[in-house]
Amino acid sequence: MKLAADRFFELVPTLSGMLDIHGYPTFSRYDDPVRLADDAANPEGSDPFYVLVNAIANQQLSSKAANTILGRLRSACGGVVSRDRIIALGFDGIRPMGFSGQKTLALVSLANSAKNGDLKLDDLDHMADDEIIDMISSQRGLGRWSAEMFLMFHLGRMDVWPVDDLGVRKGHAKLMGLEEPLKPKQLMVEGERFRPYRSIAAWYCWAAID
Repeated sequence: MKLAADRFFELVPTLSGMLDIHGYPTFSRYDDPVRLADDAANPEGSDPFYVLVNAIANQQLSSKAANTILGRLRSACGGVVSRDRIIALGFDGIRPMGFSGQKTLALVSLANSAKNGDLKLDDLDHMADDEIIDMISSQRGLGRWSAEMFLMFHLGRMDVWPVDDLGVRKGHAKLMGLEEPLKPKQLMVEGERFRPYRSIAAWYCWAAID
């Protein structure tokens, strides 16, 4: 991460002051000591299937509410959320835990996709970013943004540029002294100069408005 950030600032030296203000990025489970400690205490947290379950559960909910219903799901799964246990519980077993109908359908669909091979979570290290985005965003209840966050925060991929994220758009505008954020298509073009460290750029965009 340090090496990637240093190279990013070589590409964009005008932003090097961000390093003094915010330090080096810690956006993946590989470089964030808090995340590493959490994974050690709760190995489920490093499981890609659970990461996607968590993404579905957290949509449009506070962290407290999402953690409550995830706790109920975990208990019903015998302590560890798994695809087979979700399939066994089915819609009728999961819905009363507090998940909406749409989220319940998404969880059951995700579990079935993981089991039948449509969701190839064992092959992630050998897949390109675009392949992973296509695979995850095709799942019910998960879109491109969820896939991009998965790439950055779970897999630690260095060249993800989530142009639809309002925080990235606002942060970029602030860093570049723009009066208004660029439109996603404009920001996609602008991001070309940050390759192959666009994830680093996105992290500092978030940091700029945090």
